[in-house]
Amino acid sequence: MFLAVNDLARSRPFYAALMPRLGYPGVWDAGGVIGFLSPGGSFWLKQADPRYAGETLGRGRQWPRGLAGGGTAAGRERGERGSRPPTLTPQ
Repeated sequence: MFLAVNDLARSRPFYAALMPRLGYPGVWDAGGVIGFLSPGGSFWLKQADPRYAGETLGRGRQWPRGLAGGGTAAGRERGERGSRPPTLTPQ
């Protein structure tokens, strides 16, 4: 998984402390990207494009929230919902 951050240098210490506790003990730092590695996968940070600095995931950005809830990009294209409990609000 790749996560674009607004300030890579400022984000580095936070994720360096967090990711080993979440099971990603290995670190690969190439300056412009930082990878946290585990036997089951990897988590990467990269510097966000300056055009999008300050952007956040908000209420109107349903697709990232759907992925976080268990959906997949391919499933979204087919109109499938993720493996999460149904909501009571209309979609």
